[in-house]
Amino acid sequence: MSSRYKVRPQPLQRGDVIKTHPRDGFWGCAIVLTEPTASPGFRAFCHIGITPLIVTHDFVWEDIAATAFSILEFDRAVRIGEGTYGTRRETCIGQYTADQHPLLPVVGKVDPDHVFPYPLTFEVGDGTDGKYPLCGPIKAHLGSEAVVAWLRAHDPVRWQAERDAARESFERLLERLKQEDRQKREVRRQRRDGA
Repeated sequence: MSSRYKVRPQPLQRGDVIKTHPRDGFWGCAIVLTEPTASPGFRAFCHIGITPLIVTHDFVWEDIAATAFSILEFDRAVRIGEGTYGTRRETCIGQYTADQHPLLPVVGKVDPDHVFPYPLTFEVGDGTDGKYPLCGPIKAHLGSEAVVAWLRAHDPVRWQAERDAARESFERLLERLKQEDRQKREVRRQRRDGA
């Protein structure tokens, strides 16, 4: 076979354990919970759950094989008004295409019924009430929610500083977008009044 042809990796399978590396200095894993399912006109997709396992060094399967895996449940910050945030309890599962990410290897296999013994449907939702978001292809930062949960438990000062910085940045972005919208409306009003 010519070197110009790439061999496509095998699609993910139910029970695959994916090694994640969502941030420098943090590694974790995610588990494929359902067999990939294809719909007409769409790529095969499956449910992938993020585990709460986070380690601060690279690992091999033998290091974590005896772990009693579970799926992360966490409180996601939700903006409810200007500078005001609440939380929503979510189960960290998403619906992803079944293509492997080249930087996130499959390192092992488990029985997903022992990890998440609840039924999964392909209804779309926000991670609550048994409905999970459509996430598209796996991204390199898969598992970042587990890092945030780990920091909250093990380094609350860093977690608080990162959370506050992210909120401040988001509020500035919203204010800039509002200002741009006001300027566009003013230009349209001037054109309309001057015409």
